[in-house]
Amino acid sequence: MDMLQSADYTLKDIVNSYYKGFKLIYSQQFIEELADNNFMDSIREIDIPVTFIHGSKDYHVHGNLVQQFVDQLVTKDKRFIWVDQSAHLFHPQDTKLIEQILIEQRKHYDHRDVNIQDIG
Repeated sequence: MDMLQSADYTLKDIVNSYYKGFKLIYSQQFIEELADNNFMDSIREIDIPVTFIHGSKDYHVHGNLVQQFVDQLVTKDKRFIWVDQSAHLFHPQDTKLIEQILIEQRKHYDHRDVNIQDIG
């Protein structure tokens, strides 16, 4: 419950995460399947470039595990970017930075043989 004690989350963030978000996403079936999934083993290769943006104050997903996953991942192009003010949710102070990262990624992909519409 570090989120409740963190200065990085507002009451609205907590309500959205624990009530609205969890209600929509975290079904019992999802939780049971997630507990049995080891992404390090189940996802070894992705056929498209990927970018991970991770908040340095995230108490839910430890950044070192994300970094290990990115390091072992085989893909055409991969990037792992830390944002300093964000936790598990992006902090408003990081919004401009994240927006710029995504714009730069788009430019990067536009100059390669990757169709951005295929990525999502």
